[in-house]
Amino acid sequence: MLPRLTVLLCSFALVSGATEQHWAFQPIRNVPAPTRPSARNAIDAFVQARLNGLESAPEADPVTLVRRVYLVALGLPPTPQEISDYTNNYETLIDHVLASPRFGERWARHWLDVVRFAETHGFEMNQPRPNAWRYRDYVIRAFNEDKPYDRFIREQLHHFFLVPQMIPRSNHIHPSPKNLTGRCDRDSRPAR
Repeated sequence: MLPRLTVLLCSFALVSGATEQHWAFQPIRNVPAPTRPSARNAIDAFVQARLNGLESAPEADPVTLVRRVYLVALGLPPTPQEISDYTNNYETLIDHVLASPRFGERWARHWLDVVRFAETHGFEMNQPRPNAWRYRDYVIRAFNEDKPYDRFIREQLHHFFLVPQMIPRSNHIHPSPKNLTGRCDRDSRPAR
């Protein structure tokens, strides 16, 4: 399946002319950072160059920075102890937050939304999907292990062809005909 998909994508890129204009197909090149006296690093210099004369907001105090990192990365506020541990210790804070299992739980939600994951079939026949948690946990582990995106996608496309234990079968994610409303198969008949 993957070779056919690759051929399809490459042929689309060639036919549409995307290889000539799209930024993703341009060669990588070094761009010198703009000179900005108030910039602390190269990233700040690039951001300030694009502000078109607007002033940047003042830097937040250390406690606010800790709270922002926790809320953005984990979706949870820090405890008072964590605030005191990581105030003015920004690199350790980032390492701590990225190593937290809550990080994978928060960011896996976005992927699970994209693939329309649910633990029940929903709508009128709200039957539970008893093994759906396996796929959810696989996605959380992938985020926590910082699995490369191409491998993450490849494993999902080829999970039947790779080592079977590598990824839980995800065919329970999409509804089958027996789960559609108005259909009454042997497996979905209500008990009388």
